[in-house]
Order: sequence, then C-alpha cells, then structure tokens
Amino acid sequence: MIAPQTETRNSNARILIDQSNKIFHLGSFTGGVITKLKTVQEMLFFSDQILIEADKITLHGLELGVYMDSGTSKEKDLIITDLTQIDFSVVLDPALVQKFDKARFSAFYPNIVRFLHTACVYLSNPEYPSLEINHLNFVSGEILNRPVAITNTGGVIIGDRLVVDENLNLIFYNTILIGRSATTSVQVTYEHFIMIPISSLYLVLLLGLENF
Repeated sequence: MIAPQTETRNSNARILIDQSNKIFHLGSFTGGVITKLKTVQEMLFFSDQILIEADKITLHGLELGVYMDSGTSKEKDLIITDLTQIDFSVVLDPALVQKFDKARFSAFYPNIVRFLHTACVYLSNPEYPSLEINHLNFVSGEILNRPVAITNTGGVIIGDRLVVDENLNLIFYNTILIGRSATTSVQVTYEHFIMIPISSLYLVLLLGLENF
C-alpha cells in the first residue's frame, strides 16, 4: 500500500512518481504527463492524464518503445499493477509546456498522440550487439523533427528539432530534459539547445516518421 505524500515538485514539473526516491502521489492528474517505464517494449508513455491508485496506475496516451530493430509508437490504454515497472512520472508545469510550444518549429504538444509512426535512428545495446541500431551517419547535417531520446543514465530528452553534426554529436533544440543524479530526485529543466555526445545516449527516436 502507498501512503499519501506531500507535494513534490521543482519549478518546471510536479514529480508524481520517483521509484529511486520512494515518491508516490495518489490521485488523478492532468496536463503534460511523461512516464518512463523500465521494460524494453514500453519505455516511455506520453499522456494528458494519469490516475495513481494504491494498487494500480491507469494511463491513456502514446506508448513509445523499440521492438526488434524498429521504433514503435501506439495509442493505447495502459493499466499497471506492478508499480515497480515505473521509473518515474512527472506532470509538466503549464508554463513550461507553453514555453516549449511557443518555440517549437513543428507541432508537438498537446497533439502527441497523432504521431503514430516512429523511427529509431540509434539504439545502443551492449548486452545484445545484434540488436544495435545506428543510422546517424545517414542523417548527419539534416534537421530532424520531434526527437525523443533516453540517456545511458535513464534520463529523457524531448526536443523539437535535432541536428547530428559531423562528429556525431547530437544537438537538440527547444528541449525538455528529465532525469536525476545520484543525490537528487527527478528534475525537469528546459534548454534552448543542448549538445549531447552519442556516447551518452542509449536510444534516439523520431516521432511521426515511417520505419527508417
């Protein structure tokens, strides 16, 4: 059973669940909800509502993940009874969503469920090298829309645009960052642009594209 807790938030989001820091807030929440799951097939879930009860969590939205050598995205209802499957869940502050929306180049929030075709351009999987994916050389120098990435440390990057430079550094523009350090709970920040070396990333998806 999960006992009610006092509100946990930073300036950009309310932290609903943080498994590592034993944060669980019961209730129904609406807005830009981003939930990260621990399974491979169900890695991220974007929704506009989440219901957190003591014995289950109910979501409706867009599920993102990887199956074999392809990115997957599908609109679905999800009921989770094993609460340990969730790494974290946050609801973005409306001001942050507005800032992201104002700077965006292409439509993203709140109509995320429209992007039901997803391409995986990068997947690092040292345990299963045969499943690794790397198409970054083919898109180097191009402007790519609606990137979503997961870092090696389990953080989430949600960008409006992405450019891969000649050294395979990834430059995300108009970006929401979600993650935690060894000493902090989940934090949500915003950057106008940020450069990430490919060695720091586990997965890069592009929403709204057919199979790559």
